[in-house]
Amino acid sequence: MSTYQVRVTREGPWLVAEVPGVGVTQGSTLLEAQAMAVDLIATMTGEQESSIGVDLHMVRDDDPTLSQTQRPIAFDALAD
Repeated sequence: MSTYQVRVTREGPWLVAEVPGVGVTQGSTLLEAQAMAVDLIATMTGEQESSIGVDLHMVRDDDPTLSQTQRPIAFDALAD
C-alpha cells in the first residue's frame, strides 16, 4: 500500500486537497475531499484505489508557514 500526504485547505465552500507531485482536487466535505484525492492519485499514477492510503493534513488560515496570498479561509467547525 502506498500512503500519500494530502494538504487540505478551505477555499470558499470547497475543501481543496493538494497531493504533492500528483495534483489538486476538491470536495464539499472532508470525506468527499478524501475520496476525490484517492481517485486523483489512482488516475494519475495508475495505482488501484484499494492500494492507496492518504494522510490528510488540514491547514488553517493562521498557519505561520503560509504567506498572506496562500492563507485559506478559516475551517469553521473543522478548525477545532
